[in-house]
Amino acid sequence: MHVVLIIAFNADVHYFNEFAALHTQNNCPFQLTFVHLCDDRPKANYPNNNPDVHWIKYPYHSRKKKLYSVYRQTKALLKKLNPDIIHTNLFEDALICHYAGKKLNIKGRIHTKQCTGFHWNYAKKGVKFDRKINQWATDLIAISSENKTFLIEKELAPEGKISFIPHGVSFDTTTRSTPEDRAEFRRKYNLEDKFVIGTVSRYIEWKRYFDMIDAIEILRKKIPNVLLLCVGGGEQEQELADYIKSKNLENHIILVGRIEKRIIPTAYQCLDIYLHGSYMEPFGFVIPEAAGNGVPIVSTPTGSALDLIEHKNNGWLANYYDPDSLAEGVLFMMSNDAELMAKRAKEKAEKLFSIQTMWDNYVKLYTEIMSR
Repeated sequence: MHVVLIIAFNADVHYFNEFAALHTQNNCPFQLTFVHLCDDRPKANYPNNNPDVHWIKYPYHSRKKKLYSVYRQTKALLKKLNPDIIHTNLFEDALICHYAGKKLNIKGRIHTKQCTGFHWNYAKKGVKFDRKINQWATDLIAISSENKTFLIEKELAPEGKISFIPHGVSFDTTTRSTPEDRAEFRRKYNLEDKFVIGTVSRYIEWKRYFDMIDAIEILRKKIPNVLLLCVGGGEQEQELADYIKSKNLENHIILVGRIEKRIIPTAYQCLDIYLHGSYMEPFGFVIPEAAGNGVPIVSTPTGSALDLIEHKNNGWLANYYDPDSLAEGVLFMMSNDAELMAKRAKEKAEKLFSIQTMWDNYVKLYTEIMSR
């Protein structure tokens, strides 16, 4: 069996690196190849016994113009590799590879639905291509319960094609921080004597920052020392800054901007509450990451949050588009045993979202496809 894992616009995929290591450590009886379609050459984070890694240059900012050229190169590569299974991860690699894979009669054509909801909510013209990918693929992977429901109800995907396999998180890496790191982070952002709420996500529409800002406006009346740290970056940054100023919340909200990846665990560990207001994320790595760092979570029922959080038992599930519900969740966590709820969430996250579990389920699916 020869499996080719493919991704577009990402030169460094944490779970690809982990899969390469697990493939080697477990002496898996099949060949594993990685293909990156992106601007930059894949980064050398694969284990020493490197798997076969291929790179096709695909500039993000001219992706439509270069689509056909990259399709031809990718089809030629797949013909040369002659895999039994191709496994795509994002929209562009799926569009290219599943059309090519069908033309080449590749037996197994798997697509992990990580982009579900974007076209439906923000670019309707793309929905027809999502549905085409669903037709070309032999198998689809839903990465959350919400994701699976959306696939069936909105993208009209056959339920029989769908396997439920949540993403895995490298908890050893995403929780790595020292007391010195945390002390420096607190000094830098003046966190002493503050009730610190935080979120880690891009400054873009579907992250629903305005709902979280409105929740802080509600909370500051009851928690005078409340502070919201917004770690991220994106097109809405100036708009958010203007909105914060209009609400006179400059002393209660900090737009931190982007920070180094290695500092993110430290940021989590300096929080009293993790707040997430997003709408319809396919997964949302930040939820299991926050849980792994032992932070109490208040989130909308999006992606991994709905699978992880048992309302009022190990966190709080807020309503979509509802600042009052977000604020209510923070107050609930403050007045109950938030530490116990965070402990429960951490234990569940480490079981549900482990890289090993993700890999085992992938191998099980690959084996099942080959036995058809």
